[in-house]
Amino acid sequence: MVDSSDRVCYIKTIVRRSDTMQELTVHFVNRGFRTDDGYKTVGLKQLEVCTFTGAPEAVIDNPYFPGDTLRARFEGSEWVCDLD
Repeated sequence: MVDSSDRVCYIKTIVRRSDTMQELTVHFVNRGFRTDDGYKTVGLKQLEVCTFTGAPEAVIDNPYFPGDTLRARFEGSEWVCDLD
């Protein structure tokens, strides 16, 4: 069992569509190296809500490694994927 002190988000799926391709514009950054890769439009796999933080999250296609996925969070007014 993982408690909230482990800072792990428990995910609740709110939307899942496999019948149509949906896209999301995401801001790709690496806060560890302080780099900004700009905005990319990527395929949206799934929308979720982190039950620990309540923040919206998206499982997205990885634009750097096709076939892989990444997780983006809605921060302020945009979707952000921290590659760190």
